[in-house]
Amino acid sequence: ARKVYDSLEPVRSALHSTRPPGKPLAHQKYWQELLGQVDALEQKALHLLGGEFETVAAETRSVAFEDLRLRLTGAVRHKVRCADGQTALLLARPGRIRGIDLARLALERFLHAGAESDLPVFLIGFDKDQVKALRLGSFDTVGQWIQDLLIWRARGLSRPLPTFRKSAEAFAASFQRWGDEGRARRAALTAWSEGDFPESADPHHQLFARHREDSILGEVFEAFAHVAFVPLYGAAAEIGP
Repeated sequence: ARKVYDSLEPVRSALHSTRPPGKPLAHQKYWQELLGQVDALEQKALHLLGGEFETVAAETRSVAFEDLRLRLTGAVRHKVRCADGQTALLLARPGRIRGIDLARLALERFLHAGAESDLPVFLIGFDKDQVKALRLGSFDTVGQWIQDLLIWRARGLSRPLPTFRKSAEAFAASFQRWGDEGRARRAALTAWSEGDFPESADPHHQLFARHREDSILGEVFEAFAHVAFVPLYGAAAEIGP
């Protein structure tokens, strides 16, 4: 027994060395799982980009929308340069790829080179413990999509709106996959009201929902989901192994 115990000392040392300083032993299992996910994400990124790559320093870009009399300014934070000199946008994260991740990279690509940009966009995450990679294609209405988002933002500054992100993502993902409004509504309702962390549990959402139960996921919500997320899920394609 002593020989077996001593033979495992290198393993114990390796586990202890990977635990963040100051964190209790209970965090170690989660930390090891996270490190495993990060390694899997890195390997998938190397495969997609054809080898080693380096991150490019964030660049601030601006685009003017004359019809709205405003200028959109943001940072391109996910640009990488491959070994062959080509560039791409890459977002890799533990957990599943969300609609907001698609939106972030669509905006960055537009800021990078406008509606005509053909800059490759890749997203890597996990789905049911399996690595999942998406490529975000271009869509012809990206300029109009951004203008519509800005209009929704202006409306939201003047009065509360049922623009619930998680529920809208669930609606759009289901609608894009099945083309069924009823099924998409059920998916949105599940995200809103079920699970360990339903969106309805958010205190801000609870305040908004007071006396509005019949209209929470009604026509205004569905219009927002169609504008904000349906085009994104339509432009995203899964990349095989």
